Order: sequence, then C-alpha cells, then structure tokens
Amino acid sequence: MVTVPVAAAGLIAMVHLGAEELASRFSVLNPVHLFLACFFPAAAAIVYLMLRPRAVYLVDYAGFCTPFNCRVPFATFLEHAKQHPQLNERSIWFMTRLMERSGIGEETGLPPAHHYVGTHKYCSVDAARSEFELVAFSAIDDLLTKTGIALDTVDILIVNCSLFCPTPSLVDMIINKYKLRSDIRGMHLAGMGCSAGMISVGLARNLLQVARQGAHALVISMETITPNYYLGTERAMLLPNCLFRIGGAAALLSTSSAKARFRLRHVVRTLTGAEDSSYQCVFQEEDREGHRGINLNKDLMNIAGNSLKANITAMGPLVLPAREQLMFAFSFIARKVIGKRVKPYIPDFRTAFEQFCIHAGGRAVIDELQKSLSLSDEQVEASRMTLHRFGNTSSSSLWYELAYIEAKGRMRKGDRVWMIGFGSGFKCNSAAWECIEPARNAHGSGLRERRRATGRPTAARRGWPAEGAAAAACRGSGGSLQVRCRVTTAAACVGSGDGGGLRRVRRRQRLPADGATAAACGGSDDSGMRRERRRRRSTDGAATAAIACGGNDGGCRLRRERRWPA
Repeated sequence: MVTVPVAAAGLIAMVHLGAEELASRFSVLNPVHLFLACFFPAAAAIVYLMLRPRAVYLVDYAGFCTPFNCRVPFATFLEHAKQHPQLNERSIWFMTRLMERSGIGEETGLPPAHHYVGTHKYCSVDAARSEFELVAFSAIDDLLTKTGIALDTVDILIVNCSLFCPTPSLVDMIINKYKLRSDIRGMHLAGMGCSAGMISVGLARNLLQVARQGAHALVISMETITPNYYLGTERAMLLPNCLFRIGGAAALLSTSSAKARFRLRHVVRTLTGAEDSSYQCVFQEEDREGHRGINLNKDLMNIAGNSLKANITAMGPLVLPAREQLMFAFSFIARKVIGKRVKPYIPDFRTAFEQFCIHAGGRAVIDELQKSLSLSDEQVEASRMTLHRFGNTSSSSLWYELAYIEAKGRMRKGDRVWMIGFGSGFKCNSAAWECIEPARNAHGSGLRERRRATGRPTAARRGWPAEGAAAAACRGSGGSLQVRCRVTTAAACVGSGDGGGLRRVRRRQRLPADGATAAACGGSDDSGMRRERRRRRSTDGAATAAIACGGNDGGCRLRRERRWPA
C-alpha cells in the first residue's frame, strides 16, 4: 500500500525535472549504483511472486448416488436387526426410538454386505473393498465425465476413509484401477473421522503450492462401513448403526482458474485432542463381550460446541466485516473487565456467508449449530435434507449439501460458502469458498432436460408453483425429483400402503397435519394412495399437492393430482 504512492510521487518529480535535467543527473551516478538500484527491486518482486501463496480452485465435484437395491427403509432395518441373536428386545426398542427421532428418511442405503442376515459373517475384507470400489469409482467416473479432464493431468491423489485401512492402501486401489502416473503423489488419511474432508482439502491446497502451476489434485471423501457393524448391546455403540449410511464424493482441485467453479478462500482446523474428554468422546473400542464398535460419549454435543467456538474464533477475523469484529472485541474486553455477567457476543456469520453446509451428523448436531449461529431454517435446509435423504455419510456429507444448494437454484456468482465438519479427536474443521460459476442446471434446467428426454411432463407444465407447497419426492435411477418447496413442506415417506409412514414422517419433522405435503407411497398397490385421498378429501380448493405412488414395477410415477386444503 506504500509502494504505489511512493512510485506516483517519484514519477511526478521526474516529470517536473525534465529530460535534460534527468540525463545530467544520471550521468554523474556510478554505474554500480544504477545496477543495484534496478537489481534489488526486481529481485524483491521476483521473490514476492514466488513466495506468494497460489490461489486454489475447485474445478468440480461429484457425489455417489445410492442404488435403489441398497435402500434400507426403517422397517427393513429393524426387521433385519431382530434376526441377530445378539441384539435383545431392549436394544431393538432403543434403535426404533432412535431411528424415529434421528431425522433420516426411508431412502438411505447400506452396503450390500449389510443386507444379509448374519451380517458379521459377510463383513469381510473383500466385501469392504467392494463397497469402496462401488462408491469411489462411481464418484470418480461421474467427476471425470463432468470435467472432461484426462487422468494423466492428475498430480495429487488424496483419499480419506477413517475405519477401513487395508494393504495395499485405498490410494493404490485407485491407481491400479485407472492406471495413473507412476510419479503421482498419493496419500490416505485414516482415523480422522467425519471432518477428514476438510483436512483433505487443506492438504491438497498445501501440496498444490509446491506443485507445478496448473496442477490438479483429486480428493476422495468417504467412509467404508461394511466391517464396522456393531453386534453388541451397548447403547452408545449402537448409535453408528442407526445413523451412518453408504456415501462418498470426489472433488477436483487445481491452481488453474480455467473451468473452475469455486475458489478456496480459507481452511481453518481446530483440534482439542489434548483434553481427555475430547479425545475419548468418539472412541473405537470393544465392549465387555468383545464386540467392536464406535462409542459416542454422552458429552459429545458439549465438546462439539466448544470446538465450534474455537473454530469460529479463528475463522472470524478472516471473514467477518469490521463491525462484527469490533462488536466481538468489545464483548471480549467487557467480559474480562466486568466479569462473566456480560453475555458473550456471537458474531453474525450471515454477514460473511450466503450459504452454509453443516455436517449432517444428526438432527441434534444441526439443531445445536442452527441455534449457536442464529441461522434460519432455509440456511440449514441443505443439512437437514441431506440427513433425511442420505443419512450420515461422514466426511462426504458436506459435498451432498453443496449439491443440494445448487440443485435448488440458490447458488449465485460471488456467493460465499462455509463448510463446517466435526470429527473424532475431537476436531472442528471448516473451509470458506467463493462461487465463481454456479452449476449450469442450478435453476432446474437439468430437470427439464431429463423430463423432455423421457417424455414426462415438467413441474411447470403440471402447474406446480416454483416456490410453494407442491412437492413430490420420486425415486428413480437418476436420483430424486427436485423438491420444489421450502423445508417445512417436504415429506417423503415409503409406507406399506396404509399411509402410516406419511403420518410418522409428519410427526418427526413437525409438519402440520393438514398441510400441503407430498406423499411418496411405496406400496405394492395403489390402495394406500386411494385411502390417503379419501382421508384428506376436501371441496375447499387451495394448494395443489402431488401423490407419488410406486407399483409392482419398483418405479415411482406421478399418477394424478388432487386439490387439498392448504
């Protein structure tokens, strides 16, 4: 900031002196002095340009879409658990209550090995490798299709998977599958928990600083849950069975801005593992009967809150405007001088970010962060819907949430995105992104194109409002029909045909009993749809709602519309 005024003042002085005066003064100078006067500024400029951190960009990303044959509704999950002789009635009752309150939906999936009765007999190393290949290779293939990049241009490969660390490593499996270069830099991060995705992004950023300009880093974030099914009766260790689901994502980072969609602004890591309570709050161990599992401590929420405070304290000065920083500084000083009677000031991070991606670890985690950061329902909608549709997919959940925001058409050029992840250790890691180019189908153009290709009518042709009370969640090979409504109106249920699943979803998500919600009934016939229509029939025309009902063909088709009271 000082260089520009000084250079301007020197240029003005040279103009006032004139050409002849300048020539006479330069003639009396020593040539050595002239050389040094030119060399040192040039050398300083070169050193500055070489040492200045390079900007890192997100070219694109892709998430794994769970196949329909991996879907595990609540009834299937609980019926499967009842077949295990190790699980008693109290454990089944606890899992039932937990599933009802967890916030996850009926479309989440488990790996193929968990669909067999006697799961522990099929959770082998080969089954775990098959799950990794299914998730990772599918995500990589989708990413390569989206970006059109050649694998020879990938210089760095990072995989984070906490609970599965075979030999050869997961990185070697990808290298062998895609025949990558022999000089590629590959790393596998294990044991980092659900926040490992942001650790991988930070590691990729650091490695790209020393790589050639325009290098590419491929980051795979996932969790292999096949060998980690708990068969004991400890309630704290049964939680992962109910919450964790199959999923993964692939992201391509580069120091070249060509075709980039996001720019990485900051990565902040907070580790509180020096405290014993934090270190042991998420702990892999064996119970008294020798069954191995993940123990989630009852103090997990308090520890996560403390880690979040430490993380936002480090992130705040980097992203918050001056007014928010001054308010936080005054509050901090007042608490030091007056005492803890002064309420601490929580900075308004809504002034620094337009979009928020909070780790979908569970409904309690999302509720706590929404309260702590004073976020609206719309700002945490991506986290809730990701948890409902995919469950807790560990470190990859943040990428599912980013995809949800873009699919809803809410991402705009210049929007700032805050990703927050929590993990064992205990860690709270976050990353700040800036949108350069939103997805081309962010406004629903991709949905319209698919509908034209398949000959199915679009939501606009059916007369559904773009933002309102009409929503239909439809299962298909391409994922789910976009829910064109607010978070308070979306309810996807897969019942047995009696409509009871819809009522349970409404109770769990606190939806109005007669609100304009959508029902996806996955029964064996249309009887559930007919009973639901008869139960809700009304002559008072108000909001339009759609009923999606699946027949024997296993699909999910929109059959007809009905006028329901708003």
